[in-house]
Amino acid sequence: MRIVLLFLFTCFTFTIHANELNKIRALYFEAGKDSKKSEQLIKAIPEDKAAKDPLQKAYRGAALTISADNSMNPFEKLNVFNKGKALLEEAIKTEPANTEMRFLRFSVQSECPSFLNYSMNISEDKNHLLNHWKTFSQQFAGSTFLNNVREYLKASKKLSAEEKAKLS
Repeated sequence: MRIVLLFLFTCFTFTIHANELNKIRALYFEAGKDSKKSEQLIKAIPEDKAAKDPLQKAYRGAALTISADNSMNPFEKLNVFNKGKALLEEAIKTEPANTEMRFLRFSVQSECPSFLNYSMNISEDKNHLLNHWKTFSQQFAGSTFLNNVREYLKASKKLSAEEKAKLS
């Protein structure tokens, strides 16, 4: 009986976690276009969850870098951006082979202003994404998330036409 209850609890927990991640993934693509969505994204990933899960830490970091633009105070903007950058880097340091986290860093570095001097991993992350695209696309086959990632990369000025053709 205990084994059955443990199994059901594990399945239930996994389903909740997967649903939370899907919500977070969807909000990420909306956050850059809508300041309210960036705040929702940050609220969807409390600090305690981010501390326990490297992927959620990476999303929280990326969300903070996006939300930094919402502040009027330039010092606050830089502070929030740097906090997000640090979280994103910590997460990737924990799981450097995680393609989803590498996409997050690629997108943040591709979009942030050059004066922030945070573009040193664009080429490395782009190559990682392209080299692991087949596995990544199989992992997220048929999902809205995969379509959003593909569309973002195809619209990116950081990829050549030849590289974009590999994303089909």
